[in-house]
Formats: sequence, structure tokens, C-alpha cells
Amino acid sequence: MPVETPTESSIASLMVAYQSSSTLDSSNSLPINSWSKNTTRAVWLIGLIGAIFRLMRWFHWRSLWLDEIMLSYSIIHRGWHELLFKSLAYWQGAPVGFLAAVKTCTIVFGSGERALRLPSLLAALVSLPLFIGVIRRTLSPRGGILAIALFAILPPIVYYAQEVKQYGFDIMATLAVTYTAIRVVQDGHRRRAMWVYFVTGAAALFLSHAVIFALTGTGLTVAARQLLHPTDVPLSKRLKSLVPFVAIGAGWVLFESANYHFFLSMLSRGQIHAGLVKYWEERSAFMPRSPTAALVWIATNIKNIISGYSTMWITVDQIVPVACLCGLLGLAALWKHRRWELLLLLTPIPLAMLASLVRKYPFAERLVLWTVPALAILIAGGLDYLCRKGIVTRLLFTILTVLIFYAPLTAAWWQTSSSANGGREESKPIYQYIASHWQWGDTIYLYHSANLSFYYYSQQPDVNLVGLKPLQMRPWSWGNSLPATVGGPPGMPGDSPYGGWPDRVDLYPRSLQEYPEASGAPAAGDLGYYIVQGDHGDNPADYGREIDNLKHPPADWHWPPIRRVWVVFTHVWPATQEDADERTLRELDHRLKRLQPHPFHATGASVYLYDISGVTTAP
Repeated sequence: MPVETPTESSIASLMVAYQSSSTLDSSNSLPINSWSKNTTRAVWLIGLIGAIFRLMRWFHWRSLWLDEIMLSYSIIHRGWHELLFKSLAYWQGAPVGFLAAVKTCTIVFGSGERALRLPSLLAALVSLPLFIGVIRRTLSPRGGILAIALFAILPPIVYYAQEVKQYGFDIMATLAVTYTAIRVVQDGHRRRAMWVYFVTGAAALFLSHAVIFALTGTGLTVAARQLLHPTDVPLSKRLKSLVPFVAIGAGWVLFESANYHFFLSMLSRGQIHAGLVKYWEERSAFMPRSPTAALVWIATNIKNIISGYSTMWITVDQIVPVACLCGLLGLAALWKHRRWELLLLLTPIPLAMLASLVRKYPFAERLVLWTVPALAILIAGGLDYLCRKGIVTRLLFTILTVLIFYAPLTAAWWQTSSSANGGREESKPIYQYIASHWQWGDTIYLYHSANLSFYYYSQQPDVNLVGLKPLQMRPWSWGNSLPATVGGPPGMPGDSPYGGWPDRVDLYPRSLQEYPEASGAPAAGDLGYYIVQGDHGDNPADYGREIDNLKHPPADWHWPPIRRVWVVFTHVWPATQEDADERTLRELDHRLKRLQPHPFHATGASVYLYDISGVTTAP
């Protein structure tokens, strides 16, 4: 029979004391898992409703918008090595685990919208039981019901459950790390809980860039809990008990070092990094260095998370202060009764803010969506505290709850009720409309940000433009033809058919030229060709030059005469502008005749038809 050494015995006794002290609710001395069966069923039923919301949005099959297509381009058209170990096209960046998951789905299910969004949907569905696990060990039954109800319907969380972006992975990874950390603090099976915590954190590093804050915050909190509690154990023994936690942290450091060396380092240097830093600086995503300005910035950003359309979307101005007040009350209540669980939830947030101070992580908009579960728990805890302490009557409690939940619930229902609601850029109906009205001699004229959506959807069978032979533009000053393969003209790095992502997104060549793969006379069944709109600057005469290019193609032109032009607008900026670029339309209306059918509009996209018949071309 093995003999237990004094050191092992003391550490074991420390663990027993630690476990017994952490399995009780300090507010009422009840076990942590004190929810009734009815409460548990209600919480899971609300979680099921949240899953239905997410599935409904995924089944709507809305169009990919520009940012999704930019990321999807590399996923669809690159091999595994180039996708995982090279910089992505169009200034994009995503965790390697997310890229691998989406790539696998495209191989198995094709490159359609649903296949590309399937990993985000699965991450959102996994997040629901993880969130339930967190609130079950953090909140009272009433607080848990309020928290899961809020988490289930928050529009941005529902939205990012079906976008080809990694923000849903950020939520899932953060919740997984937080839940396993709470298990380490509360559960009696210490060794197994610690192993699960370690493995979860190691895997999460490759699924989310933001999860590093959750790992650091929960790791420091768990270690501090072990060191400071219980206080009746000698300090020397408590220090010895930190050895497993140090080993966990060291393992995570090794995994993150490999992750950075092979995958993340590409995002931290060069032109892409400088451009992203500048982009987020313009959006006040970095904490100011002045203490006074920093305090104002922190308060503003917390308020923006609650009201922001890409975080919580509680948009009613009068309700935001109520939600903030409930959050503060929830903070006070959890600090009194669930102090260590509160620290596990919140410590990652100030760490992310400190990273923004040194310009290493933008703390703004969708990049802080992973903070929403913690804030939802605080708001739910505050509402529960008001009712439990008798500070407000049940009627007033009901009114406050309805006010806070009204805007998210109505927005979530609006999003899921129709594919036309909540989309940013419904370009797919535009191209389907063109395909259904296409005639011989037609061509397409693309607004400068519409080329990528066209390139994607022209290859999708359900759009029925797969027979359209593309046409590139002849550069004015770069000399040779614009290639359709890796590289592009000098000064335009990237690997797309459009020469990558230049300093100015609208800087494209502007003269007609046949596509290298479509030289000679068009084959039978070819629908035609398209052109790319060039850089206009502020001179309206530039529009006229492009129209002249349409009327006077090169002498060696082999395609049919251009009779009609479909003018496509997507991703128009600024967003407050009409669907189409007004200056372009004014110039086109001045030079050409707009034809019936009437302009076709969709969310964030539109198409206009113009007559350019009578143009003579070389045989």
C-alpha cells in the first residue's frame, strides 16, 4: 500500500478545505446547484427558443456581404497550406481553427452561403448550453431565467450566428474557458476539472484571437483564489498548491507561442497591420493614455456595448441608463455573494482594455462581442437583486424587465421573420434579377465595390450566371494587361482576379480588354462579359470617359456589340446614401437612356438598366 508523504497529505487537506468552502453559496449557505427541476426546464426551453432563432436566420439564406466575401475568397480558392500559413487576401484575418472549420465545410458541402456559415451556426448553438452552465453556477433561478432569455434573443448574437466571421467563435471560446474555470473553483473533482480547463484553453487559443484575455483573466483569478482562500492554511502550503496552475499557464504559453509563430505573426506586422491600426484608431477603439480621458473612454465603451448594433443592440436611449444601472446592481450583488465567479467573468474585460491602451487589440464594436455574455449576466443579476431585496414591487420589476427586453426581442424577431430583414447587402437577388432578364448584347457595369460579390455569385448555380464570361479592364499606366492570377499589377498585392486590395479600394484599371481565358469570339452559350468601374476621384468627367470606353471598344474587339448595360451597385458608402451612387446615376442619365423594367432594389444593393444600342464595333 503506497505511503502518503507529509507534503501530499497537506496539499490534499488543502484541497479538501478549498473544495468544501467553494461548494456553498455564501449568500444563503445552499449548494450551488440549487435550481429546481422546473427552473432547469424553463432555462433549457428558453435556450431551445434561442437555438430556433439562430436556425431560422441560417435557413433564410441571405446573401453574403462584402466582408464575408473577402474572407470567403481565400477560403474557397486557396489550398490548405496557403490558407493557414499565408496572409489572407483583402486585409482579412481569422483564427486558424475557424478557417479550417469553414474550409472543411466548403469541401464537404460546397461553397454556398449555408456551407460557409455552418461553423458560425454550430458555434452559436454550442454557446447556448455553455452559457446555461455558467449561469447555473452563478445566478439564482430567477436571475438565470432572465440571463438566458436575454442571451437567447440579443440580435447581434443571433446575427453573428450566421455570418462568415469568427465573432461567434469568440463567444463560444470565452464561455467555454469561463465555464471550465468556474468548475475548477466550485467542483469537488479537482484533477479532472483542471485537466478539462487546460485542454479547453489550449484548443480555444486556435479558435479565437480574443480568448487570450479569458485565459489570462480566469487563470489569474483561479490562482489568486487558490492562494488567498482558505486563509487558515499556512501560506507555504498554499504556494505549493499553485504548482498545477503554473503548469497549466506554462502549457498555454507554449501553445500560444506556436499559434503566434505560425499563424498570428502575419497580422502583427507590415502594411496590413498598419492599415488595421489606422482603421480602428479612427473608431476610437484604443484607450487614451490620459487618465481622465481613459475613464471617459471606459464609460463610453461600456455604454456602447449595451447600445451598439453589433454587441447588445438595446437601442432605446431611455433604456440604456436603466440597463447600466441594473448592471451595476448586479455587479454589487455578485461581488457580495459570488465574488470569485464575478472575477472569472469580468477580469478579461480590463485586460482587453489594457491591450487596447498599447494598440494591440481594438476594444470596440464586433471585436468585443465576447464581453456580452458577462454583461447580460450582470443585468439579469441586477434585475433579480431589485426583486429579491424588495427594492421594487413585482409590477415595477415586470416593467423594468419588459423595457430592457423589448428592443432586443423585437429586433431579433424582425431579423428572423424574413431574409430581407437584417441583411447588409442583398446582392444575390440583384444578380438573379439580371440573369432572368438577360438579352444578347448585354453587359454589366459594376460599382467599384460590387466586383467581389459579382465574382462570387457569378459562380453560384442558383444565380444562373455561370455562363457569363468575365472581362478585365486595361490599365492606363501599368502597361501590360491586368492578369487574373496571383499577383496583379505592380503596387497591388493580393491574389484575386482584381489584383488584390490596393491603398484605395476603388483604384481599378479603366479600359475594356478581353479576359485572357475568353479570347477570340464568344463560344455558343456564353452570356457575355462584364467590366469594372474605375477610379472617379471628384471629377465628374471621369464618368464620361468610362462611358466613352463602352461606346468605343478596342479595334480588335471580338464580342457582340454592346446594346444594354446593367449598372450594379452594392456596398455603397456612406451607408446613409441612397442605394446607388448618385453622381454615377446623374452622369449615366445624362449620357444614356434608362430602360424599363424599373430599377430593382434590395437591401444595400440595386441595379439599373441603360440603352447603349447603335454602337458600332469592329467585326
